[in-house]
Amino acid sequence: MTEPNQTDKLRNEPIGWVFVAIAAMLWGSDLLLRPSVLKTGMGPVAIVMFEHIALAAIFAPSLIKSFPTWKKMSWKEVIGLLFIAWGGSALATVLLTQAYSIGEPITATLLQKLQPAFAVSLAAPILRERPKWMFFVCFGLALVGAYLMSFGLTWVADPASSKVLTAALLAIGAAAIWGGCTVIGRWSLHRLEPFTVAGLRFTLALPMLLVWNLLQGGVSASQFAVVPAALLPLAAIVILPDALGMALYYFGLNRTTASQATLAELAYPATAVLLAYPTTHDFTIWKWIGVALLIISLHFIRMGKMVRAPAVNVNQGA
Repeated sequence: MTEPNQTDKLRNEPIGWVFVAIAAMLWGSDLLLRPSVLKTGMGPVAIVMFEHIALAAIFAPSLIKSFPTWKKMSWKEVIGLLFIAWGGSALATVLLTQAYSIGEPITATLLQKLQPAFAVSLAAPILRERPKWMFFVCFGLALVGAYLMSFGLTWVADPASSKVLTAALLAIGAAAIWGGCTVIGRWSLHRLEPFTVAGLRFTLALPMLLVWNLLQGGVSASQFAVVPAALLPLAAIVILPDALGMALYYFGLNRTTASQATLAELAYPATAVLLAYPTTHDFTIWKWIGVALLIISLHFIRMGKMVRAPAVNVNQGA
């Protein structure tokens, strides 16, 4: 009998899921921090740009250390990274920040957790994975929960729902892009370490964000005047949910099983709901039912075996 390697031993450490849960709780803090930056008058694109400047600097040592690996990337890996950087890191984060600025932050926060449902859906055409019938049931229930959470029993075409609808569509758009990033990452990135991918996505997203910010007049004196007031909550976003959250998540993920990690990640929506509770006075019982239905459905999507093996080997003919 062979000795179990070190990785096998680490995967059973109880401390693993604890670190994943702490990371998920830190992600929940974004619900308070990002709207705090928006209140200073800084626009969504500027927020995400400054966020990426700081994160690119934090991950620069890791990128330099892993240079021999990522400089040999194939064209497929380059395409995957550009999609993750421009789509997932830049565009999706701007969409979510914009959703925070015009709608209920708790609604936007929980709706972007539809990401795993979109990932499984996109895996069918791209990775040729075949979703099981249970996935469609859970996905349908998640969409029902998302609607109830956003609108309650109000008809979506009601003029009073226009702001909520816009915020919901922005958050769902961000979730769809992040779901696509999960699939594209699985398709293209095989040899790169998670921190290398993180560093590259933040760095590669910067040129797009800089141009986007310039096109919006982001270099004006009025824009820079709000930077000092936004500095503290912006630094908190970079340190807590972004850098520290990601580090603790991968540290814990390497020390626990996937099922335990999935359970631990429920700390994210739980924290978001608790933090948002003082501002959810207009939440009806139907909206709370929607929150519960969304979280439960997404939990089963993340935890269950929702796909069959690819019908055809995705590497055939490559």
